[in-house]
Amino acid sequence: MMWARWSGTFDKLLVFSLTEYDKLVFIDSDMMVLGNLDGLFDCPHMSACCDGLYDKVNLNSGLMVIEPTDDEDQMKRMLELTDVLSQDKQARGDQDVIRALYPEWSKDERLHLPVSYNTFIDEAARNCSKLGYDIDAGGEKSVRVVHFIGPDKPWFQGKALKWKIYNFVYRRKMRAKGRKEHKNNIVTRIFRKYDFFLKSVNKKLRDVGVEIYELN
Repeated sequence: MMWARWSGTFDKLLVFSLTEYDKLVFIDSDMMVLGNLDGLFDCPHMSACCDGLYDKVNLNSGLMVIEPTDDEDQMKRMLELTDVLSQDKQARGDQDVIRALYPEWSKDERLHLPVSYNTFIDEAARNCSKLGYDIDAGGEKSVRVVHFIGPDKPWFQGKALKWKIYNFVYRRKMRAKGRKEHKNNIVTRIFRKYDFFLKSVNKKLRDVGVEIYELN
């Protein structure tokens, strides 16, 4: 199977053709919004964050500011790039297609959003200790979006007991990565917000007759 792990992400490319909108902010489904994002609509097309704390070259397609277009040449180019990159075993799905479509992105610093708009969960503590961010700071130094990157997620669709075990192990692993980096344990505080969010969603689902497993 072509790019087995990423084969379900190519529908993301369709957002570039949603011309019923003048501008949109695309956010991956494994991201948690903690702060207001209205200011992103003042940013230019293809504004995005770099791919992690130490990558200053490549964009991460988890969050992008997009001005859709009906340019058939662009969509054709996307399809061509998808076909070409499918032969590259190192390629990683839609993200590589987008990087190839906008090769000058790395050189245009106007398009580089602060890491607060796409904070990787396993880098959250380092972002806060090295760059002065916080999840409750407010203003420019507030972490606005947390990205649960990688194959492991803080949720799991399975039996309730297995879900609880999975979450316990996953959170311990994430906290271990951040414990030495930040004395306030930013990861623990992020998961508290995640739990609050999940409970709110659970309540709304129950109101419409849908049952979902609890973490606690």
